[in-house]
Amino acid sequence: MNISGKDIAVEVYQDIQKHIDYLKQKGIVPKLVIVKSCDSEAVHNYISQKVERGKKIGVEVEVLNLTEDD
Repeated sequence: MNISGKDIAVEVYQDIQKHIDYLKQKGIVPKLVIVKSCDSEAVHNYISQKVERGKKIGVEVEVLNLTEDD
């Protein structure tokens, strides 16, 4: 048995996209809020990926930065 994480991710995002489209038809714009509490390259990369994915599937994404530097 072969399990592909990429194939599963595609299925999950397709399912999410259907729900987002339904909500938008009802006048509801889904929003993801990410709370950033530390500053590292790994965290930055992860958040960047989520922001990009949000744009692709039509979700508004807001990043709240609570790091000590800001």
